[in-house]
Amino acid sequence: MSGSGGVLSSAFGPSGALVCGNTEGDIAVWPTHKAQKAANSQSGYRIKGAHPGGPIYAISFPDEKGKPELLATGGDEEIRLWNLKAVIQGGNSSSSPSPHKPLCILRNPQKKGTRQFTSPVAETNGLVSTRDGTMYAASGDGNVYGWDLSTQKCVCTLSGHEDTVYCVTTAPASAGSSLLCSGSEDGTVRGWDVRTHKEAFVLNPLTGKEMVKNNHSGVSSKGGGGGGGGGG
Repeated sequence: MSGSGGVLSSAFGPSGALVCGNTEGDIAVWPTHKAQKAANSQSGYRIKGAHPGGPIYAISFPDEKGKPELLATGGDEEIRLWNLKAVIQGGNSSSSPSPHKPLCILRNPQKKGTRQFTSPVAETNGLVSTRDGTMYAASGDGNVYGWDLSTQKCVCTLSGHEDTVYCVTTAPASAGSSLLCSGSEDGTVRGWDVRTHKEAFVLNPLTGKEMVKNNHSGVSSKGGGGGGGGGG
């Protein structure tokens, strides 16, 4: 993606493909064998203008059983889902505009105020998926939104942060935990139980302070090593 804007996001997919997103809203894809040679080659596949609205801040690979390998990208106003295999098999070079269209487009909910006022659509800064097929989006409006990809509907809102949410992550499947964590400009990391969509604890990484909200299986209690996921 040299000379085409700064790279803001990158990730390896389950099949080993390397995917990057830049400030111009473009996606570059290198299959496994080409990713290893990326330093010496410009070969690859590019979705030029994948996000017409602007930069791509987040890349993720939702786990949807029985479906093609999905690629999720988050930008200024939209989350877009792509069939990664179709992009690779399309055979277009990185110098040509891509004919590929997203499988679907999602937009984070807007807040409604007085006099029919509706807030702007917030950007998506981070994406992560859980084993039950829900994809969580870290949003610029301070919320984390949960999306059911089978219905393409927002099924939950995790509220508690007081500023932009920049990142979101889940505990490893091997930990047997139902924990999801989000990090924000407000200086906190908040833990959530994805089974109940309730806040479990709040951490301040700078002070080391922790306040437990709701203790549950897979979330350590106060003083238990910083709130990491426990065993099942």
